[in-house]
Amino acid sequence: MYRLLQLPSPQAGTHELAGFAEWMSWNSEVVSKQEIVACLGQIDDNDNNVGCDDDEDETSDLLDEVMNEIERRDLACGGGYPFRLERAGTLTCDAAV
Repeated sequence: MYRLLQLPSPQAGTHELAGFAEWMSWNSEVVSKQEIVACLGQIDDNDNNVGCDDDEDETSDLLDEVMNEIERRDLACGGGYPFRLERAGTLTCDAAV
């Protein structure tokens, strides 16, 4: 589970990052995958280069899984989930304050 006042750790899993994405969306109404990655400071961070894969590819794959988790949460809430996942890779909060 994502804990407020801290960025997720580099070892954060899908559920923690999904919570972080929800929190970011709650605060700004709309958040993109790129904004989430930028906030985590993982843009162009290629510490683990092996062959053609780099950290950016791994982060992109992880963010895809995060978006899948958000879709699962939406389905599980049966219409009561306050977030909408848009095709453009953005998460919109319908209940943002």
